[in-house]
Amino acid sequence: MAIDTIGTNAIADDAITAAKIPAGAVVADIADGGITTAKLADDAVTNAKVANDAVQVENINAGVGLSHRNLMINGAMEIAQRGGGGYGTPSTTGVGADGSGAYLIDHYMYQGGTLGSGRYTVSKVADSPDGFGSSLKLACTATQSSLGSNAQQYIQYKWEGQELQRLNYGSSGAKASTLSFYVKGNAAAQYHVDFYADDNGQRYGKRFNVTTSWSRVEIPIAGLTTHAIDNDHNKSMTLFIWFAAGSDFTGGTVSEDAWGAYANNARVHSGITNFFDSISRTLQFTGFQWEVNTVATDYEYRRYDDELRSCERYYQAIGQDFSDTTPQTKFATGYINSATQGYGFMRFPRMRVKPTVTPPTNQNLDFKTKSGPGAVNASNPFSGIISSEDSFSFACTNHASNFGQQGDAFYMSWNGVQAQGSSGWMQLDAEL
Repeated sequence: MAIDTIGTNAIADDAITAAKIPAGAVVADIADGGITTAKLADDAVTNAKVANDAVQVENINAGVGLSHRNLMINGAMEIAQRGGGGYGTPSTTGVGADGSGAYLIDHYMYQGGTLGSGRYTVSKVADSPDGFGSSLKLACTATQSSLGSNAQQYIQYKWEGQELQRLNYGSSGAKASTLSFYVKGNAAAQYHVDFYADDNGQRYGKRFNVTTSWSRVEIPIAGLTTHAIDNDHNKSMTLFIWFAAGSDFTGGTVSEDAWGAYANNARVHSGITNFFDSISRTLQFTGFQWEVNTVATDYEYRRYDDELRSCERYYQAIGQDFSDTTPQTKFATGYINSATQGYGFMRFPRMRVKPTVTPPTNQNLDFKTKSGPGAVNASNPFSGIISSEDSFSFACTNHASNFGQQGDAFYMSWNGVQAQGSSGWMQLDAEL
């Protein structure tokens, strides 16, 4: 009697080898999902076993852009224009005394208030995980063990609406996304991430853990199907990273892992660590990435000049050289109107909106004409400033008597003294 089937228990181990199976002998289709990664031995698929053209470009990383997938800029914490550029380790001390916001690292604002005696230092430091060169470090310098009801402190990041259209929010096809970043502290702690959609009042929150070693936080974010994001250059989404919060923000029921209507008393989970409970507290961040994907992919590195230009859409500090401590930066031209006054203008890379122009107030600026140099009048160096998205004009007065003759052309430059702080450089601010 013929035998139609042979059980696997009747076949000796290694009895059937690839050499014993003729080419084309096995032709049955394999069911979808029949082969999974769990069923493949380590190193079972090698380059030698993959036929030429077996892997097509359209099947690689399907649905996820290979470049510009990161919706955040300066995620590696490299650009710090307000701190003297990108080549140092600047810091700001005594933070927390009031509720105003400020930047050290471009596009990452630290803000809050009502901290009582709590204070901290914000620094750009070299300590960072493998593959990075910088991180943003917060270090407690004065404690406040019992927070007031309105106490609040967080890092803030903001997006224009036109940057987020790929999320397709407000439709049944809204895309899932993932926020990821690297974090480290001096001790175990728990803090809170909170997305707020400025256009429609929806929020999405999630706690994350911190250890004494660098670790990557990955937070999946569901697509928002019920509310759209405006397609414009205004603020449409804000990320808050809370590290101190009073009961005004933690007293309600906080929903995690889901979009919901904003409620001020349900912004932060009540179980987060009070950063100001110990003088030893530190908290560091780097490698921020938000991408349209259900998982976190490797951090997308960008060229330094690409990141700098992205940051300059929102803020520019003119008069500081990142690599030269005795700069003679030329930044404006114009003509002499009288023995003591000139009119000038300056072009710069286009910004998000017409920037607020804050001129320097020290005497490190010179005017140069064919008659020689003339120092800027420190008490009133610029007046009548009129700005647009890519230029501004101004009137200026002379501090000395050799300003030149009427009709002479001039250019303006720093006189070799490194500009320091807000009084030392020309600031253009178009932040969200």
